[in-house]
Amino acid sequence: MSVTRLTCMNVVKKNKGYLFILAILLFIIGLSFITINPHAFAFPVNIIICFVSVYLSVLFGRLSESLRFFSSRKAVMTAFVCIILLMIMHWLFYHRRLFDGGFFPPALYDFSKSAMFVFAWMMFVVVLGAVIVRRLTLVKTNNQWFLLHHFGLWFALMTGFLGSTDSYTMYALLTKETSTSYAYNKDGQAMQLPFQISLKEIRTEVDKSGAVAYYGATVKVKDEGKEKTKTIAVNHPYRCKGYDIYIMQAGNYRCKLQIVYDPWRYVVLLGILMMMAGALGMFFKGFKIQKQNDKLG
Repeated sequence: MSVTRLTCMNVVKKNKGYLFILAILLFIIGLSFITINPHAFAFPVNIIICFVSVYLSVLFGRLSESLRFFSSRKAVMTAFVCIILLMIMHWLFYHRRLFDGGFFPPALYDFSKSAMFVFAWMMFVVVLGAVIVRRLTLVKTNNQWFLLHHFGLWFALMTGFLGSTDSYTMYALLTKETSTSYAYNKDGQAMQLPFQISLKEIRTEVDKSGAVAYYGATVKVKDEGKEKTKTIAVNHPYRCKGYDIYIMQAGNYRCKLQIVYDPWRYVVLLGILMMMAGALGMFFKGFKIQKQNDKLG
């Protein structure tokens, strides 16, 4: 075996962790050029992804001893610098500071729709789950606040992403005495609503300077043969069958509504509350331990 080959093998052996990170980085850059429709992960695909993430978290949590390098400071700093550079690149593309003109793939201009975002989210959730599994495996006592905080974060991230695949933001343009049961997303795709809505009247108020101080719309909502009259104003939306209806613009004879469907919102909120409760518990527990140490010292 030649000296050059031996030297190369030694270099690879000594730096295999960094080479692996470099390969992952190149892989992530490639993912940046792939555009993904988030709604492609809608139910039941999002539930399957959830079970796969849990399985990988348990697997990595048990194998964490053989993957110590990836929890070292050098690996964390290397990954952190790479992520910052990639975020800067996406920010520049998103705000059209560089390469304007649409020559590059759309994913570079919308980070949330890139395969890189999906991959980064998946890895972060899996690693966070592995941390929880490792804690359960190695530490048997005084786990409640740590686990509540980390599980709350995991739960919020998981349901936030999975819920976004089932969420839609739509727009409807209403004119007086006309009704519709359709709204349109930002791509112009028509989506049917489970109710019919029509515009009855528009009310506006102006201040002393002549500027519009208030505007609202009185609408009729027909659902399963029952008709309700509701007023929608700025910061006062109307909720019907899981759809939140906001008023965006109002004129003399017509108004523009924003209709948001987000069935996972309260599930995500539960995860956030769990995370906050765990963080508060860890804080007061640490404060209590510090007071006990001060008395002993």
